[in-house]
Amino acid sequence: MLRPARMLHLNVLVLDSDVDLATSQLIRCRLVHLVSVTDLEPWADESGLQTVEDDDSRAFTEVERLARSIAEKLAPVPEVLSQGTAFQPFDPHEDRKTLERIATEVNSIVTARDLAAQNLAALREATSQATRDFRQKFGIAVGSRYTLLELVLGRLPEKSLDLFKRLLSDVPNVVLTFPEEKGSVALMAIVLKKDRDLLRKAADEVGLERTPVTDKKAPLPDELMEHLEERIHTAKEELDRARSAVDRCRAAHLPFLQKVLSQISFQKLTRVAKSRFRKTARTYLISGWTPRHSRQKVIEGLRKACGDRCLIEVQRAEELLSQHGERVDVPIVFENPKVLKPFEMLVANYGRPAYNSIDPTIVVAPTFLFMYGAMFGDVGQGVVMAILGALVSRWKKASGIRRVGQLLMWCGSSAVLFGLLYGSVFGFRNVLPYRGFEPIEKVSALLTIALFFGMGMISLGLVFSAVSAITRKEWAAGLFDWKGLMGLAFYWLGVALAIGFIGGRTASPTLVAVLIAMPFVAALLKAPIEKLSHPRMPGPEGGMALYAVRSVGHMLGESFETVLTFFTNTLSFLRVAAFAIAHAGLFIAVFSLADVLKGGGPALPIVIHILGNAGMIALEGLVVTVQALRLEYYEFFGKFFRAGGTAFAPLKLPSTVP
Repeated sequence: MLRPARMLHLNVLVLDSDVDLATSQLIRCRLVHLVSVTDLEPWADESGLQTVEDDDSRAFTEVERLARSIAEKLAPVPEVLSQGTAFQPFDPHEDRKTLERIATEVNSIVTARDLAAQNLAALREATSQATRDFRQKFGIAVGSRYTLLELVLGRLPEKSLDLFKRLLSDVPNVVLTFPEEKGSVALMAIVLKKDRDLLRKAADEVGLERTPVTDKKAPLPDELMEHLEERIHTAKEELDRARSAVDRCRAAHLPFLQKVLSQISFQKLTRVAKSRFRKTARTYLISGWTPRHSRQKVIEGLRKACGDRCLIEVQRAEELLSQHGERVDVPIVFENPKVLKPFEMLVANYGRPAYNSIDPTIVVAPTFLFMYGAMFGDVGQGVVMAILGALVSRWKKASGIRRVGQLLMWCGSSAVLFGLLYGSVFGFRNVLPYRGFEPIEKVSALLTIALFFGMGMISLGLVFSAVSAITRKEWAAGLFDWKGLMGLAFYWLGVALAIGFIGGRTASPTLVAVLIAMPFVAALLKAPIEKLSHPRMPGPEGGMALYAVRSVGHMLGESFETVLTFFTNTLSFLRVAAFAIAHAGLFIAVFSLADVLKGGGPALPIVIHILGNAGMIALEGLVVTVQALRLEYYEFFGKFFRAGGTAFAPLKLPSTVP
């Protein structure tokens, strides 16, 4: 806590026969953030080490394409990645043969299902259209602008029926026949409007004797309706059989598909990992970062996987930073208790802290909740927000959304605690057995609390800045910078002077003299201290006398800016009190509106209270979040926070198929 986890850099040398075992172990342990050795060791480019090329990418890509194609046709696609089968031996050539056999079977079954579904849809549309048109006229008003279908009625020799159907086989169609005497059949043929020319051509070719359209209204004949219903029933049965066949096919082949997709995910991850390796004729060099507390587990796992046939070099991140400076990009691992994970999200939203800097998560959690609860204190609204957060935190597919839900639960709990202090339940002050601390009646007390809270936050930020600079051995900045210990002392001396002035006491001449002298002394001592802490650093240009003159002038300009900044930073925290008062004022507005509309019936005031509280939760809850974050980011983080860290991304299999 207060610092990211201490990191170690590993260089692992393994034999080419053991590289797959070592890679698998790195993926299993989920504790190593891979980098290219050339990022830190320039000699790697000059020593003849080669990059690793994928020699079987074509076969691998074909297997992946086949597997995903089959999985999409047998939807739903298997989402959960099988961790057990992912590490099994993978033979792309053998799996491709199996997948090709499965693809042939799946294509046949899926095509049959799709055709059955299209046939049923066409029959239903034809029945609907025919029923509607027969009830309007006998036959169909072919020229009607309301139909999407083209229909023809008539009779033709029975021997020409097959030819007629073949002529229409290339387009969606429905042909209904009714036997008649003397070897002829009556029929009704239906196609889409766009295919009407083909229908007319087919009718002319087989010599269809068309039945004229009359204006006489008539119901659809019973025998025709029965025939249509029978066709639909048969089509439904065919579709059910086709769907059952797809389900059986999915059940039979899903385990194999899941295994192949899991192995593909593993192989893709392995290829990404190897792209960062460097190799010689018989060895591979692996480079990466791991948290210091995971050192033993990582090293023992690699040695066990390779049968002790490996060399492992370990270096602390601090050593590399001292050697290479800012060129070293150390990945950042937050090291906080699990309960603080939602607040890590707030810190990361501003930026990941640099490696040798402060991780303020443990301070952000209580201060953010204090400000949120103080500005949004109400038992009822807090309970609603906590319940909403509990529901969101149960989201299984995205960890980020779950963390938002957990943060809502914390915010709701803080609102409940301050609501108990204020004695407010959905704005009602007669529910709890005591009156509570009424924000509108205690304005001066709230302003005082907000000011002292802000002073504490600003002071803590300056302490963090000084500690961070001293940790980096930047003694001059830590001691004499405006964001160091000198700035902290100047701030509190200024606070003491302001408190005395507000209390009506005469300013102490000694205190004023110290405040004036402090920046000048700091300006003169800064360069000598820097020279002592870094002996090799060149002295100030133009000599110490010119440096002293420049430093004093620079300090005079900075003094005015810093005093103004400290003053405005402190006053910014008054918004905590202002929003607490505004929250109580909104309740008064809701109650006043409910009283005005009381004459509209007993239900109307209840509706007003519900809508008012819902609006306050949705809108004011968001505004209060923004204001609390603004105070954290600009008034607190701005004093010490050094962003620029890279997220720790260990080599590991995803939990779902990508």
